[in-house]
Amino acid sequence: MLKPKVSVVMAVYNGEQYLQEAIESILSQTFSDFEFIIVDDASTDCTPEIVQNYAKYDKRIRLMRNKRNLGLTKSLNRGLNVSQGIYIARQDADDLSLPKRLELQVHFLDDHIEIGALGAGVEIVDEKGSSLKEMRVPVEHELLQAHLLINNCLYHSTLMTRRALLKKLGGYDERLQYAQDYDLWWRLSRFTRLAALPETLVKWRHSSRMITNIQREQQLCCAFQISLKAVQEHLNNRFLDKDVYKRFWWAYHGQQDQLQRGDIRRLQSLWDLIANHPAGPQIWGPRFQEFAYRLLGQGQIMEGLQLFWITSRFLKQPLQWKLICKGLMKAYMPMLVQAVRRWQGRKKKD
Repeated sequence: MLKPKVSVVMAVYNGEQYLQEAIESILSQTFSDFEFIIVDDASTDCTPEIVQNYAKYDKRIRLMRNKRNLGLTKSLNRGLNVSQGIYIARQDADDLSLPKRLELQVHFLDDHIEIGALGAGVEIVDEKGSSLKEMRVPVEHELLQAHLLINNCLYHSTLMTRRALLKKLGGYDERLQYAQDYDLWWRLSRFTRLAALPETLVKWRHSSRMITNIQREQQLCCAFQISLKAVQEHLNNRFLDKDVYKRFWWAYHGQQDQLQRGDIRRLQSLWDLIANHPAGPQIWGPRFQEFAYRLLGQGQIMEGLQLFWITSRFLKQPLQWKLICKGLMKAYMPMLVQAVRRWQGRKKKD
């Protein structure tokens, strides 16, 4: 029996709400030479019955059932271990692959043997499938790798990679409960060249991924550890204060109160790394300027001004004086308003 060109791997737990749409989006692909491995992670809803019904009529579907709930990471590795395709494609149980997704990705990887893993753009949709926005991702390796230093920019359901390469890397890191896709993208970027197609090839469902605050915190903790590893690997043993980087990373991800006075200048090795990366200034210069503006607006004047200076001195960004002035006005306006009110109050008494 001939082996398929592509193995599509899905892991699902209690996914009956969107599972049929997700399965049909793969079965209706214009590229048909694939096997579809679906790992049911001990679901308690109608998930196994849905998959079995499809498997009766389409022999490309291979259902695997976990005897107990193992979680996404281990379930994906179970699917990878039995896959036979030249390429591995990921598909989540609540996302939709557009009809030409596999065809376009297979043709690209066939034509670009230097590329080991491939992503694509996505359309974010709500629980009813209505479009919210389209997300474009960088398409070249240097841009993608620079972005992955600090933040994941690629979507799991867009992944297509070479199975032999994934086998060498050992699949997903089973120590990670969350952010396993970020970790995999990063490890792939260190071992091979990445790319992404500019076309939107997947509909990524947003509302179904709503998680509790505790889970969100755990997810961010995992993402930070991956980012720290990525930065340290690129620094080649140059000193990085882990605690300072942790405060900076969390501040960049919305917890500005984490940042302490002097942290920006203590991250000199990080600024050197980004400045010397082929795409570091292009990716992070504008983003760090926006972050600097947020710091000013939060009243962290010294840190915001220092970060603006870093983007100009090391990341070759023109100083955004209008942005700086706007941020300073935002920071000082409450104090100015209070001073005016106090002055008006004293004037009335006089």
